[in-house]
Amino acid sequence: MDTGHVILWWHHHQPWYLDPRTGQARLPWVRLHASRGYLDMAVAAEHPSADRMTHTFNFVPSLLDQLVRYGEPGATDRWMELCAIPPSALSAAEVAEVTQRMGGGGPTPVVGLPRLDELRARVARGEALPAADLLDLTVLAQLGFCGATLCERPGVVRSLVEKGRGFTEAERAALVAETVGACAEVLKRYRALWAAGRIEVTATPYYHPILPLLIDSDVMSLALPANPRPPRFAFPEDAQEQVQRGLTRVAEVLGKKPAGMWPAEGSVSEAAVAMLGECGVTHCATDELVLRRSAGADGRAPDHADPHLDPSGRVAMFFRDHAVSDLIGFTYRFQEPEVAADDFLKRARAFASRRSGRAQPPVMTVILDGENPWEHYPRAGRPFLLALQRALSESREVRCVSPAAHLAASPVRRKLSRLHAGSWIDGTFAIWIGHGEDRHAWRLLGDARRAVERARAAGAPLDAVERARTLLMRAEGSDWFWWFGEEFHAREADMYDALFREHIREAYVALGQHPPPVLDEPVKNVHVRPRAPVGWPVQPELTGHEPSVLAWSGAVRVGAVGGAAMATGAGPVEEVLLGSTVEALWLCARFREGVIPAGELRWERVGEPPVRVSLMLPSGACTGARAAVGRVVTACWPLSACGVSHGETAEFAVTLCGADGEVVQRLPAEGSVHVEVPEAYERWRAAWA
Repeated sequence: MDTGHVILWWHHHQPWYLDPRTGQARLPWVRLHASRGYLDMAVAAEHPSADRMTHTFNFVPSLLDQLVRYGEPGATDRWMELCAIPPSALSAAEVAEVTQRMGGGGPTPVVGLPRLDELRARVARGEALPAADLLDLTVLAQLGFCGATLCERPGVVRSLVEKGRGFTEAERAALVAETVGACAEVLKRYRALWAAGRIEVTATPYYHPILPLLIDSDVMSLALPANPRPPRFAFPEDAQEQVQRGLTRVAEVLGKKPAGMWPAEGSVSEAAVAMLGECGVTHCATDELVLRRSAGADGRAPDHADPHLDPSGRVAMFFRDHAVSDLIGFTYRFQEPEVAADDFLKRARAFASRRSGRAQPPVMTVILDGENPWEHYPRAGRPFLLALQRALSESREVRCVSPAAHLAASPVRRKLSRLHAGSWIDGTFAIWIGHGEDRHAWRLLGDARRAVERARAAGAPLDAVERARTLLMRAEGSDWFWWFGEEFHAREADMYDALFREHIREAYVALGQHPPPVLDEPVKNVHVRPRAPVGWPVQPELTGHEPSVLAWSGAVRVGAVGGAAMATGAGPVEEVLLGSTVEALWLCARFREGVIPAGELRWERVGEPPVRVSLMLPSGACTGARAAVGRVVTACWPLSACGVSHGETAEFAVTLCGADGEVVQRLPAEGSVHVEVPEAYERWRAAWA
């Protein structure tokens, strides 16, 4: 008999990319993720190695809408529009767009594409590409996204991979059609898997909002009492509609109404989870960090190996093991598939050993993106997924089940007397409401939402009111707020900013009103106080291991991993993270293929007076600093050595030099990054604890 359960809960999610006026997608990521992660994971779940286990897939309903949209006449995205133009007919602006968007970084191709590497190196050197090279680039950039399923089965993708270069416009059109077809194939496969009982499907509220903030934005103060708040946003009716419409939409597209939910970013509060129960949701999940700050009704410290009922007693809650989840997300890609799968199974067995004295088997709940990790695994993660499935299917000690199956076998016996309000990131909502830019965005959203209510009360046409509400429900999505502030960077940040404001602007238009002029000004251009250090210094550890998402969530990222988009420039460094504590400046550098070259890594302050600190590679030897070298390089320098003081924001760049002292790579490739040194760390630590 199995002594422990494992839940593999994969979250499929993309922002709402559709232009509110044209209905066309500004970015191609839904289509390209369908060609890779979404399709590959469905095929893996169909594989015989998964016959004795169950995957759980969480779909954001607005992602399903966009997948469905690709099957409709006239649907397109910006990359498809560029690919419909003969390369010789591209304008100078369009050529720049092609080289910038398709000539930058991308996922690790399933198979080698040397021609793509060549073209991207030429783009990085600033070379102008002739028409034939531009055509090859537009084909190869999309081939680089294609996953194992499309690359390995006979068809358009494999034939183009084998050809390698010298593509025709007809071949490019065939490739685009193949990736569009993948969107429909994804929906068909998941629908069939769910109907056959091979998977469980759960949902997120419709447009991926942070549900507790819709109910009452003042809930942020429970975890961040020292942070300023925006004008109160309190529209619980919006939260309820996001939940109800989301459940209905999943049923329409995939055939059944989900019983479970992964709230956006694992964000919960007592009011939010009670609302889920009122809408018919029987189980949901959040992070173990939220559980640790909650309180058990039985007087015992809550254990994330057990589901708990929320304080309303309606909803069974599972708690994400963030350490194991992050291993799949960030670490196992560096290991051989069988080694990684064996490590996972050992951890699952150790977790199952908690069975002693329990009436039910402990459950290790692993929740992570079902798309982003596979961008950097060899062969898009196919060998690892199959190895993991074999290990779990053959194990006698642990069994991989769905949340619903675990609850059917093991009714929940414990209840929380108090549920902490927070998310999977630091147990707060700071990412989405903690920065001045976030608060300005909430102010814009709240003003528009109140305008809708005034129009309703004044007798505005019902269809106009509903159109405005739908537009604002899209603007309530968490994705826009993710990119506001200084925590994360993306090359498309300006586009996200514009889409957010355009949805709000169109809501006013739907009501027959003139949009406020402030909506013409990017959120990031509004002069607000820089992000308060209260709540966001990094909390790193000096190790050579992969950085913890939680510990480094306040860091500036330079690179293409994890959605960061400040260019690293061509070179051995894949990504660097830069942050500060009250005592020191910190750096974590991840190298391509895990190979750390011989040379010197320098952190240089930009401006007057210039300051440079450095460490030698691969030894990690340095003066006045501490460093650890392993899979990654982690180092910290005292503030005094870097020439910065508390409360100061300083500009930095990182350079990698070879053993001969010549610069090999600059990070970022152009410009600099800003690192804020906290002055209120003690106040933050007291609030966080």
